This record gives sequence, structure tokens and C-alpha cells, in this order.
Amino acid sequence: MHIEKIEYMINKSIVDRQFRHNYFKITEENLKDLENIFVRDERIKVNKYPKFFRKYCEKTFLKRKLYENIIANYISPGDVLLEGGAGKRNKIRRMFQPAVSKIYGIDLVFKDLKNNYSIDHAVQGNLENIPYKTKYFNIITTFGVAEHIKNPNIVFKEFHRVLKRDGLLYIKTHSVYNPYMSVNAILPFSIRKMIVKNILCMEGDQYPAYYKCNSENRLDKILLPLGFHKEYVLYYSNLIMLENFLSYALSLIWDYITNIKFLNIFKTGLIACYRKN
Repeated sequence: MHIEKIEYMINKSIVDRQFRHNYFKITEENLKDLENIFVRDERIKVNKYPKFFRKYCEKTFLKRKLYENIIANYISPGDVLLEGGAGKRNKIRRMFQPAVSKIYGIDLVFKDLKNNYSIDHAVQGNLENIPYKTKYFNIITTFGVAEHIKNPNIVFKEFHRVLKRDGLLYIKTHSVYNPYMSVNAILPFSIRKMIVKNILCMEGDQYPAYYKCNSENRLDKILLPLGFHKEYVLYYSNLIMLENFLSYALSLIWDYITNIKFLNIFKTGLIACYRKN
């Protein structure tokens, strides 16, 4: 699928619900209507702000979710999937339920895996040494994991080993070119934790971030020599700073500016899909 066709389909889907359902294998209930694309906590936060900002934010969220769901069009019934860095929860089950046969999850923290009801089989382990046999999975997905990979060459070599021929590697991660994310890449971990908690007022676990494979160019340099070819790379906005109006407005303005084609790489994150040759 050419990137120009994907972008056309995304843009048309934002304004045409029927087109959205005809061309995307969407399984998430909250994609059926623009009015229902937020989870409850997100809706409460967004409703605090003026209507114009809410509408733009809704369309930005929808665009990101459509980007995420493109991968569903590549999945065949009965596929076996590995979620790398599965953690406490993920969206794999609700995105791929109709097609995927089994979902395996691997993470360093077994306590998190025990509470993750989206996966069928959980294993505590390191992505540098995946405890599964060669050519076992049809798909490997990672959501918000790539920035935490310290040795991407080793990890992606393992991904290549456990993927079947024509298997897919799906990566959703932050873009190292985004100003906010690039600061994360150079700040000491302790300072980053303090900023996230005390200034941005954001909750959640924090982990060391290395940003060694968080751009299309860096992914190409690692994955193509290993024997992958690129299906698509898309840049998206993740409007996460909803806690106060100033940060919210600035994130919307930044998203609007980076809609210009050559500025896409400065958006919050990227979604990449590579196929094993």
C-alpha cells in the first residue's frame, strides 16, 4: 500500500464515516463516531476547553487511531502475535480480536503481565533474548517501547529470528525529532521523572529512555540490512498534555504547524511497519 494512498484514505476517513468502515478493519467501538473517540478521562479533560479546540483535538485523535488500525488490514485469520514490552495493559486485543489466533506478551516485569488480560500467554523476559523458537510469530508489535531499547541491533535481530517469513514488525513510538521528545532523550532520568510528575502533572510509570531507533532513518539503517523491507512509516500527533490549557493549546498549534509535509517528522510520534523478507 503506497503512502500516498494511505494518506488519502486517512484524510477521507476523518470526514466520512462510511468510507472509514469500508476501508479500515476497525474493531474499536470508540472509532464509530467522532463524538466517542475519547476514553472517559480524556473526554473530561478535553471538555474543559473551548469548542474549537475540542473539535480539532477529536480529529487529531481519530487520525492517530486510524493510523494505528492500518496494521489490521495486513493481518490474516489465525495469525500468532507477540507483543514486545506488553506491560500492564495494551490495545492489541481490541484492535486485532477478529483475526489474531493467539497473543503472546513478553515484559521484564512479570507483575505487570499478570494484570494484562489482553494477552493469552505471558512470559517474563528480555527482548534481547526472546524465549521462543525461530520463525514462530506472524506479527510482532511494540507500543511505546522502542525509545526504551538500549541495544536496538540486538533486539531487532531477535525480532527477525522469531518472525516467520513475510512476518510483520509493527512499531509505535515517539519521534526523536519532536522537541519535547528530543529533550527527553538527553535529560538525565531523574530530572525527566521530576518534570513529568511535578510540571506536566502526568501519572504513570517512568523508565530510562535511549531514543536509539526513533526515526525512520534510524529504523531503516538497522532493519533493512537485517532482511526487512519497509511497508510504511507515518508520523502522528499524540495530544498527551491535557492537564492545563496552555500546554494543551501549544500542543494543538504544534500539531497544526507540523501538518506541513516536510515538517511531519517533528510530530510527537511515528508508526512504522516492516516486513521480513
